[in-house]
Amino acid sequence: MGFEQAAEKADEAAGLASIAKTHLEDDRGHKLLAEAVETLSHAIAELARAQED
Repeated sequence: MGFEQAAEKADEAAGLASIAKTHLEDDRGHKLLAEAVETLSHAIAELARAQED
């Protein structure tokens, strides 16, 4: 998998985590986990894109 594909996958994971957060309003523990996944996915996407340059 190249850096471009990794960035795309990370963006997809961030999007799914964001969707999950909206469905977890009553479940604080899982909502925090979804927020962490979203944050890490964004960071991975940025790192992968930086490696492309």
